[in-house]
Amino acid sequence: MKVTAKSTLLFTIRDDIRQPVVASNSHFQSGDATWTRDDALRMADASPETFSANALFRPVVQDYLLPTAAYLGGPAEIAYFAQSSVIYEHVLGRMPVILPRAGFTILDAKAEKLLQKYGLCIENLWAGPRTAAEDGVGLGAADARGKFRSRQGAGGEHASGAGRADRETGPDAGRCGEHGAQQDWISDGEAATEDGQIAGPENRIAG
Repeated sequence: MKVTAKSTLLFTIRDDIRQPVVASNSHFQSGDATWTRDDALRMADASPETFSANALFRPVVQDYLLPTAAYLGGPAEIAYFAQSSVIYEHVLGRMPVILPRAGFTILDAKAEKLLQKYGLCIENLWAGPRTAAEDGVGLGAADARGKFRSRQGAGGEHASGAGRADRETGPDAGRCGEHGAQQDWISDGEAATEDGQIAGPENRIAG
């Protein structure tokens, strides 16, 4: 979250309109209203419902009212908590334990078929199209790279991120390795076979 020298941790709510409070010299301003520091403190004491916490201050207020031992959040929420740490220490003197929640990638039947055609795992795509092309197995190396790159526009570029599958070069390379994504897929009504493959056309979830 962007923070400047004029930023505060509060919004005001007037006539159902929420506007940020900004610092201006020795005053505070929200919309067309301006107050001194003492005026703002009196307003907060007399009518606290007039103010609303911003994204950095909100979890601190919530934790003050309902103490939290641990919080499971997504990447953006965890980033907010990282910025909020100094506020936590100043207001509460502590922070809850922050844990990343589980994430999943939905893999439909068409995408799965394309991955199987080129002997790839979902982890290969998370590593980016260039790595996916280099990791192409089950085909000749040059043939795999050429054919995969020719189809990047059809779907090779909308999967990105960190991480890659272990490479295999043996006759079972298309299985994506012992720790490949195919063994982590969740299938509605069907379980994985002994060799880690999952049969059936329904959507999969790769975790």
